[in-house]
This record gives sequence, structure tokens and C-alpha cells, in this order.
Amino acid sequence: MTRTFGNQESCAACDPTVAACRLSLILLTHILMTVPFVLSAYPLAAQTNRTASAQKPLPPPVLAAQESAVVPFRLIDGWAIVLEGTLGGIPHCKMMIDTGAVPSVINSKFVKRLGLAGSFEKLSTFNRSVDAQRLHVPEVRIGVVSVEVLDMLAVDLARIEQRLNTHIDAVIGLDFLATRNFRLDYRHKKLVFNDKDEVDGASAIAFEIRHEARGTYVLIPLKSGSQQLQILLDTGANNLTLFDRRLGEMRQRLRAVGKDVDVSAGGQDTVVAVEMDSVSVGPIFRGKQKAFVLTTSEEDIRDFDGVLGPAAFGVSTVAFDFDRHMVFFL
Repeated sequence: MTRTFGNQESCAACDPTVAACRLSLILLTHILMTVPFVLSAYPLAAQTNRTASAQKPLPPPVLAAQESAVVPFRLIDGWAIVLEGTLGGIPHCKMMIDTGAVPSVINSKFVKRLGLAGSFEKLSTFNRSVDAQRLHVPEVRIGVVSVEVLDMLAVDLARIEQRLNTHIDAVIGLDFLATRNFRLDYRHKKLVFNDKDEVDGASAIAFEIRHEARGTYVLIPLKSGSQQLQILLDTGANNLTLFDRRLGEMRQRLRAVGKDVDVSAGGQDTVVAVEMDSVSVGPIFRGKQKAFVLTTSEEDIRDFDGVLGPAAFGVSTVAFDFDRHMVFFL
């Protein structure tokens, strides 16, 4: 999970033998006075000192054919999606699919292999700052979807690789994926572009799509009791994480059941494990739901309330319809 709005964030630096340490894989975005980003099990935010409006837009991904295109993937720990694609014209690269990545991220080790150089930016990750390199990566492709150049951030992904016990060359977000409708089928382990399969309309969840820092992300409504939250939908997360400063009186109604630690490139943060009552997202209802509460500084408050990984609700399929701004949980 990661975030940016200037954006970026690395991942979890934790010993996989330590149960209290959770992986931070998100890559997200968040805008403040300047801008932010995150990569993993919960969202961190990073900021850049340059606004997205001052950046020159890159050409969007294109689809080589209009028929459905199926890409098989490996499913790790029941939630992390890793598949093969092309980076810098090099095929069979390992890519993690993370709809919370804003923007997409490339492994700094792979950048050296490509011989690319870019501009460095100072990013803020919850009271810490890290340097990130912004690059234009040529010839990026997944299945039949390709782009001539993709704007990415170079990040050291070694800790994510260690936690997932697999090699990862890049983390791909909606800045690449959202130009076509697609479906993530966790049961059959496949990504389907331009999906033509009928889905149950009763499972539809309207989403709000946002574009920041050359990245794209979607927010969906989550209801708990009488309170409705706006949550970032993040396939690079494996749970539900809420931001304490956005919860108001709801925070007092959450029952603390323990503590945990999220580790990122900027350091580590303590999160509180809580139990929620009466949680619903679209057609999915949970009488009880475990979540984590992350404490953020005043300057890091975002305009959404948390991050949800589909695996937290045990869904078998997530289908994105960008034409109608709908997502389907099946």
C-alpha cells in the first residue's frame, strides 16, 4: 500500500517472523498544502513539492484489440497479485497489481538495469521524508494493454520482496490500468481486460474516481452504523485501515483489541487493532469487522477516511467499470 499526491512510499521493513509486524505495500496519493503517496497493507502518504498541474501529461495506455484479454497471475497470501509484463521493453518482468498505487512504482534495482535517470523529489511520509526518483519508463505492457511511456517513481522494493518471498520489478496502479474496464478473479487467478462477462447489478458499488500526481485512484462508500466513510479501494492492501483524525465520534465506539506495527521506507508506525460493528460495503454486510486505526499528524489529514483491501471482506472477484464508475464485489 502506498500513497502520494506528490506521492510515494515504499514498503514494509519487518522481519516476517515477527507476528506483530504487518506489511506496508500501498502506493497511494493524498493532497495537502503540497502533495502525498503509499504502498501496502495500509496507506502511507508522501508529498512532492511540485503540483500535478505543472507536469506534462503522458500518453495513455492503449489496447491492441477490443476482445477480452486474459492475463494469469500468482496470488500470494490470498491477496497480493503478481503477474508478468514488460518494462522498458524487457518482457517477463514481475509486477504487483495495486489499485492504491499513485502513481505506479518501479524497483530501483531494475532502474539501474534499464540505465534510466530522472528527477529527485522530497516526499513526506507521516512526519518523515524520503527521496524518490521520478522517471519516464518506456514500453510498459501487461497483456494486450501497453503504453509508450509511463511516469513512475523509483522505490527500493527489497522489503516487499522479502515479506512476500518473491521478486517484484514494479507495482502497477490505475494510472496504467484504468483506461480499460477490467476484472480481478481471485478464485481463478486471472486479470481480464475489457471484460464482457455479465455481472450482477445488485453487487454494484458506485465509486468516485480521482486523479492526482499523474496517478488515479477510486473511493467507495463504507457504512458503519449511522456513519458513512469514504474509503480508498486498494488491491495492494490486505485489510481495512482507518485514519483516526477522520473518524470523529466514531473513534470512541471502536473496541480496541490490540496493537500492531506497520513499517515503511520512512520508518514504522503503531496501529491499533479494533473491532467494528455493522459494516457494509455495497452488497456485503459484516456484523463484526476487524480493522486497524492509524494515527496521523495534523498536516497529514487526507480527504478520505481510510483504505480497504478486498481480501478483508473475502471477495472472490473485483470488477471495475470505468464507463459507469462502478465496481462489483462478487
